[in-house]
Amino acid sequence: MKILLIPDSYLPRLGGGEVYAYKLGHFLQKEGHSVKLLTPEQGSWIHDDEFPVIRLKFPKNPIVFFSSLLTYYRLVKDADIVHAIYSHKMAALGGLLAKLHSKKLVITEEGMGILDIPGNSWFYTRVHNLYRSTSIKLAYRFIASCR
Repeated sequence: MKILLIPDSYLPRLGGGEVYAYKLGHFLQKEGHSVKLLTPEQGSWIHDDEFPVIRLKFPKNPIVFFSSLLTYYRLVKDADIVHAIYSHKMAALGGLLAKLHSKKLVITEEGMGILDIPGNSWFYTRVHNLYRSTSIKLAYRFIASCR
């Protein structure tokens, strides 16, 4: 099965969701699945060669933004399933693209996207709610991690 992992943040940034995305990709590949990871997180990590990691920027320049969106579109089209880590930007956009291609979206809730961030402006809160509600409505299944 071709699986596209789409975390909003990834290694070298260190956190629970970032490590989860890496370990999930590693596990799925070991189980015989074809894994690609698409993230807007820039930088590199020493284990980026274990499975393809595509670091895609979504800049404000409309031409470059459209080019990045086209790459995202093609990656979703090629995947059998889209797996988002967090119900945030990448999950909302990935969910829309998955719906367009009749693909399934699975979301692992891992912090970012679950709760509102105190002290944010009303605009950011509205946008955050839009990402969250869109991704949740488009999801086929959820995975909730807890201890």
